[in-house]
Formats: sequence, C-alpha cells, structure tokens
Amino acid sequence: LVQWVKRQRSNYSMYKSGGERASPLTPERIRLLERAGFIWSLTDDRWNEMFEALKEFRAREGHCFVPVNYEANPRLGAWVSGHRGKVRKFNRGYGADCGLTPERLQALESLGFMKEVEDAEKKKGSQEVDAWEKMLNEWKVYHAQTGDNTIDMEDSSTAEHTNLARWLRKQLLLKVYDQLSKERISALQKEGYDFTATDVTKSPWDDMFQSLHSFRTKHGHCLVPDDDGDDTDPELFPWTVEQRRHYSHLEKGLAVVPALTDERIRLLTDEGFPWTEKDVVWSTRFQELVAYKKEMGHCDVPVWFPSIPALGHWVVMQKRLFESGKLVKRQVDLLQSVGLLKEQDEEDDV
Repeated sequence: LVQWVKRQRSNYSMYKSGGERASPLTPERIRLLERAGFIWSLTDDRWNEMFEALKEFRAREGHCFVPVNYEANPRLGAWVSGHRGKVRKFNRGYGADCGLTPERLQALESLGFMKEVEDAEKKKGSQEVDAWEKMLNEWKVYHAQTGDNTIDMEDSSTAEHTNLARWLRKQLLLKVYDQLSKERISALQKEGYDFTATDVTKSPWDDMFQSLHSFRTKHGHCLVPDDDGDDTDPELFPWTVEQRRHYSHLEKGLAVVPALTDERIRLLTDEGFPWTEKDVVWSTRFQELVAYKKEMGHCDVPVWFPSIPALGHWVVMQKRLFESGKLVKRQVDLLQSVGLLKEQDEEDDV
C-alpha cells in the first residue's frame, strides 16, 4: 500500500506537468482519490499542519509573532520566520516569486499575519531613520572637531572612529549604486562630507568577480571547487559561498545593502552563477551531461547510468520540465547547446 500511494503521488505530479499523455492517472481516478481524502502532496499537508498550529497560537496569544526559538514548538518558530520573509518579498512586488500561492497568502491574511508583517516593517523603517540621524550627528561632531571631509579607514589615527568610517563608506557605496536618497546626500554634504574624497571605482568585489569570469571562461561554468588548485584563486570559493549567503538574505527579505546590489546580481546571473543549492545541483548535473556527451557523442543517457545514477533521471526530468514550460531561458539555452532538447524535438516530430 505504501508503494502504491507513492506511485499515485508520482503519477499525479506527471499528470500536472503533462496531462493524461504523461501519466497513467486519469481524471476519474483523481476524483475517486480526492473523494476518499487522498493527500497529493506531503508538503501541502505539512503547510496546513503549521498553519493550524499558528491559528492556535494566535487564538491563545492574540498575535502571530511566534519567536524563532519557540520552545513549545520549534518547527513553528522556524516556519513563521520563513513566512515573514516570503510576505516581505510579496509586499515588495515579487508577486508569484515570493514563494507563496494566492491561497496561502489569503489564508495568512485571514489571521492578520500580512498586516503584522507590514506594521513591523514600518516600525523597523522608523528605527532605521533614527539610527541614521544618530550617525549623521556623530559625523557632524567629528567634522566640526577635525575639519576633515571624510575618514580614511587605513589611517591608524582614526581607529577610534572605525564605526563612523564604515558607516560613511556604506553611504558612499549606496550613492554609487543609486540607493541613497537625494535628501540624505544633501544632508551629508551640508555637514561637510565629500563624496568624491574616497575612490570606490574599483572594489575587492570587482576583483573577485573578474576572477570568477576568468574561471568561467576557462572551465565553462561557475562551479568553483573547494580546493586550492593551481589554476584557481583560493579566495574564490569562499567568495562564491558569501554571495549565495547574501542572496539568501535578500530572498528572505532581510536588508543586506550594499553587499549585493541589483547590478551585482545581474552581473553574476549573466555569468550563469548558481544562486541556490538547487541551482548548484542543476549546474553540476549539466556539467556531467556535457562530459557524458563528450565521451559518448550523444545525450541519450540511460535512466540507470551506473557511473552517475542520478544523471539519467535528471535528463528525463529536464525534458518533462521543458515540455511543460517550467525551465528558465538560460537552462533551455544550455540544454539546447548540447543538443538535448533538440533531440527531444526531433523525437516529437517522428
């Protein structure tokens, strides 16, 4: 029975992707199973379980702000924290890319969850304004005492003002990437800060990006190994890990600026940089496919390929995802470049 249930879920997934043609599961069988209360997705079941736990928490406490380290239900604390990030992304215009379906957003809204996240963001924004004004006043005092129009972070004599120096550099970088408001630029200039006194035309980030570009040019991908090979910058692997961490924070709605700006995201994306663990797995499988074709002369990988068992299943899945329009353009271009999707198209024409 357990194996049969797993098969029905697998068949349903294929049905959702390609219809009756791709699955032995018919609409009539789907209706029969749903009438019996069959759960198609364990993920949906877990989501509903957590949502019910949140409902109970709100009924008891009067709000939805479950602590991350909630001892009574640690899973609920982590779940709520993740969903706050998703709601923040939705509020910032990510739409369907926020990671929540319209039905789930509506369910959360019914508990007041959406409003609570929005109110918390407004409060956080107010606190940020207060903190900014505090640092501006600190700079005003420093400028009045020294007459300097910036702070050199390399100068040991300014060591006691390290936090202020870092704050000023952050404002400078925000301005460079058009993320500092005109009002704040004017306020800093009014208090004697010179945005042109520090050269930020090239940063350590730019140097590492150039190293990544060189690596990709040589190897054809951005999967930097975790070793100190002769042809690889030893700092490159930890740098790529750091970029993924910054991106993860942005995805969760956390403010990490200017660690990873829109321009930097664009540059890395254009290089084919794998942002998530899922992207890394996809890129790894693609490189395995490239190596397979180089050795065998084709992309017809057996489902049970002994050297790399997962590759055959991955190839089958890419074809299904392509048919259902669920591959992004970059993935389609790469798979077409090795002839995988072209071969599939030819099969369809037979």
